[in-house]
Amino acid sequence: MRKSFLLFLLIGFSQLLVAQYTDIINSNRPGFSVSPFGIGSGVYQVEGGFFFERAQIKSRFSNPQSFGANLSFRYSYFNEKLEFNLDLTYANDRLAFKNLHTSYKNISGLSQVTIGAKYLLYQREYDDKYKEVRSWKKRMAFDKKRLTPSVGAYFGINTPVASGDFHERISPKIAIYLQNDLTDRYVILTNIIIDKLGTPHASYTYILSETYTLNDKYSIFLENLGRYNVNFNNEFQVAGGLAYLKTKDLQLDASLRLFFEGPALGAYVGFGASWRIDKHLEKVNKQSQIEAVDKLLIDKNRDKDEVSKKKRALQHLYRQTKSIRKTKKIKETTQVKKVTRKVKALKKDKPKKVKKAWFSKRVKRDKSDQNDNQQPDKND
Repeated sequence: MRKSFLLFLLIGFSQLLVAQYTDIINSNRPGFSVSPFGIGSGVYQVEGGFFFERAQIKSRFSNPQSFGANLSFRYSYFNEKLEFNLDLTYANDRLAFKNLHTSYKNISGLSQVTIGAKYLLYQREYDDKYKEVRSWKKRMAFDKKRLTPSVGAYFGINTPVASGDFHERISPKIAIYLQNDLTDRYVILTNIIIDKLGTPHASYTYILSETYTLNDKYSIFLENLGRYNVNFNNEFQVAGGLAYLKTKDLQLDASLRLFFEGPALGAYVGFGASWRIDKHLEKVNKQSQIEAVDKLLIDKNRDKDEVSKKKRALQHLYRQTKSIRKTKKIKETTQVKKVTRKVKALKKDKPKKVKKAWFSKRVKRDKSDQNDNQQPDKND
């Protein structure tokens, strides 16, 4: 069960400590935070969902209502630590202009098309406390190494491919991703993001996310997001959500968040799914077959060497014990001869007087009987 707990920490929010690839799907949904770990080479993954948000109209220009869908494609091929991704967002926004009367305008289209890559710079490894069997105190003590996070870096480009009423300029997106696995179930993610520099929508964002594994199917998260917009109202968000592992390659999720955008209060609801095509095992199997053949050849040669070593050792042992066995055999033969001589001597020394006495008494008795039969009767 401990292994399944470790693996399930990846569901929705985080990654496994010791490897990029995991046996179950690793999704960044439903939170906005991102882990520094990738999905593993040979894995194709799609993450998507629908959202709806509504906010108060407090300022002159605002976006009180929006709904749409977001989609993310993730792929890794060259390196376990390197991941490529494509993020798309389709939105239908209702813009408001507040003056004496409030007027509205609806706009729709692709509001985001971002291409980027993420690389794991540093991976923190921890001691396995379950191997500590001599001291219960040491096994239950907190590992201070867990305070040091794993670190990943992201660089992306916001493209001008956005369609409809959304017009974007080429701009960079830079991020640093941190992850602390404080326990086998409890993980903290920290993101620092600089987005759309050089445009009117430039922003600086931090995200702090906490995730906890309930069991091998469910996990929950809490998230805090703060965004400083250069030309617009700043944002502050608080969110929570749930992820459910349907199969090892399919995850379902739902989330709810409240946000403050300037003086306006709003709510955001999202639900979606993540699905992957796992080709990592095929690559591993091909490589493992090659390694298995090499290992067989090595083991075969090693076995030959071991057999020859054992044969030589037995021959040496036989030579060493030959004289001992010969001496022992001589002693055993001598002892057998001595016992045989003693048995013969005992047979020769056996007393025969009893037999002669018994035979002489028998002869005398027979003679006396014969004489009695030969004497004549006096009466005759």
